Amino acid sequence: MDKRRSITIIIGDAPYGTERAFSALRFVLAALLQELNVNIFLIENGVYTGMNKQAPADYPSDSNLLIDAIGKGAVVKACMPCCKARGITLDDLVDGIQMGTINDLVGFVVNSDRTIFF
Repeated sequence: MDKRRSITIIIGDAPYGTERAFSALRFVLAALLQELNVNIFLIENGVYTGMNKQAPADYPSDSNLLIDAIGKGAVVKACMPCCKARGITLDDLVDGIQMGTINDLVGFVVNSDRTIFF
């Protein structure tokens, strides 16, 4: 069993309207560098953060940061009802993101040492 400390990051804001999602992903990458287990749950408009093929002109791509986090071991779930309400399918999301429910979020929180909402 993995004894490393774990955190859950909940992202509720869409990318690029504010910098909350970007700040959350920077925090995630820093936590992964410190060898923490990281769970990310995308909820509400935060599900847009998981969209693939983002190409903002003047910002780093949040999807590229998310791809990097998944590559470093982060577990990422997007709220299925939130995605459905916005017309987002699993094919629209970055590879490695799983669809989840509020029950998955509860599991992340219960099994984490800390939880942060962005």
